[in-house]
Amino acid sequence: MIDILIQGDIVFTGTELIRDGYVYISDGHVRAVGPGLPPEDLTYATLILGGPGRAVLPAIPWPVDPLGYMRKTVECRPLALSCEERRSLSGGIDLYLPAIMEAHMAGIGMPLIVAPHPSIVARIRDAVGGEYGALIPEECGPLEGYSGVLPMARPTGWDSVCPRVDLCRARDPYTRAVELAKSLGWREYVIKEGVKSMIAIYNLREPPLLGIRISTPEDAAKLYTLGATVESLIAGGDILVEVGEHLMIVEKHLNAALKSALHVKNGEQQDRQ
Repeated sequence: MIDILIQGDIVFTGTELIRDGYVYISDGHVRAVGPGLPPEDLTYATLILGGPGRAVLPAIPWPVDPLGYMRKTVECRPLALSCEERRSLSGGIDLYLPAIMEAHMAGIGMPLIVAPHPSIVARIRDAVGGEYGALIPEECGPLEGYSGVLPMARPTGWDSVCPRVDLCRARDPYTRAVELAKSLGWREYVIKEGVKSMIAIYNLREPPLLGIRISTPEDAAKLYTLGATVESLIAGGDILVEVGEHLMIVEKHLNAALKSALHVKNGEQQDRQ
């Protein structure tokens, strides 16, 4: 497991705003966070991220319906598909990956994936890395044959799965995400010592964040709503977003998803014939 040192002009821990601060991660957990220059013994980290002009925030949990990705949004408004229809699209996970990648790039550290069975979410976790939750409506029936360890909720139906607002339009997405995680009994999504690292790094020197003024924790929380792409995203010991290269990864998975969708469509046409 690598050690990671993150520095930024702004560090929003979830409860306070630190100017010119740092975060040190070891073994996937935050080991130190504070203002000013990091102690010398922390400057020998395996990887150094952030720097001048960066804002460091908690990466948040948020519901995502990957099968709605072709809308080009990470908003969670479940498509009008039954459990059986969703299962028919779950033979491969290519259809899910582009949405997961884009969710990560939007600062969502823990996508809460709408799916007909948690095994699909577990396969995504194994393929991509990071942390995930599953939203499996009760109408999908009992979940026999699944014994994996995965945070999971079972809402009463598709309509109750997700907030009726997307991430960029949410009035206070950080508070809403934290309340959601707390209501489901999941862990804290803050930056403090001893907590598993879930961190998003934004570049304040590039649009749409160029020129933004951050004076309070509330100002920092608004960064989630401005449609900015994170520069880096760390979940535990996994780095899920890296500048430049990650965009190519998204394009690769999108192409694979389109091929899978075409294959499914052709298969349905052949069945009708």
